[in-house]
Order: sequence, then C-alpha cells, then structure tokens
Amino acid sequence: MAAIDAERKARGMSMSQMAREARLSSNSYSEWLARKRDPSLSKLVQLARVFGFDVVMRRADFETDMQDVPAAINVIAAARKSRQWSLSDMEERSGISLNSFYGWRKCQRDPALSNFVALAETFGFEVVMRGRPP
Repeated sequence: MAAIDAERKARGMSMSQMAREARLSSNSYSEWLARKRDPSLSKLVQLARVFGFDVVMRRADFETDMQDVPAAINVIAAARKSRQWSLSDMEERSGISLNSFYGWRKCQRDPALSNFVALAETFGFEVVMRGRPP
C-alpha cells in the first residue's frame, strides 16, 4: 500500500480522485493504509493497475497475474495434489479454512489479501506488486 500511496502523492492525486479512478471507496483506502482492514485481493489488483503496477503470484518455476484469481487458486490446488496433501493438511499448514478455499475457487468470495498470501506461501509462492513494463 505504501508504494501505491507514494505513486498517488507523486501524481498529485487526492484520495477521492484515486478512489473514483479505481472504483473504490476512499474510506476503504484509508482503512487499508491505516491497517485497520485488509483489502480483498481483487480490489488491490484493481487499485494497483490504476497506478501501473501488476500483482503477481510467483516462484522460481512459475508466475501468474493475479487479475485471474481462479487460475491462481487452481495452481495452488495442483500444488497441493502434487505434494499429496489432503485438504485437511492444507488447512492445517496454511491456516486457511476449506470453506474459504472452496468459496474462492468457486468465485463465491474474494480472498482477503493476507489470507491469499498465507495460502500461497504455504506452497512456496510469493505475491508481489511490481511496476508494469513500459
């Protein structure tokens, strides 16, 4: 969030202007900055793109743009199967409930950023924001 806010300030953009462009509430953005609430993954991706950033999930052998959350969830599901972990193993090791995982996978819910990162890191992925190539 600090990189996004620095970019917003560098552009001389007010929080309300940024909120309009990103189709977010300025209250939500303020709460994210103050760490009172965690953004959903899709809202963070939406906001990052306004400022020329991509959010990706990656590890040495793989990378995917987080605009497609279901694809990233499927990669994590495949990683679970390749490790031969049960769903309970995944839940225990990641701290993410099976109900949340299935809700994300079926596009019924949007994961909170911190929850998605916890799940991704369980399988050796990192979720990063980076400047989009020109």
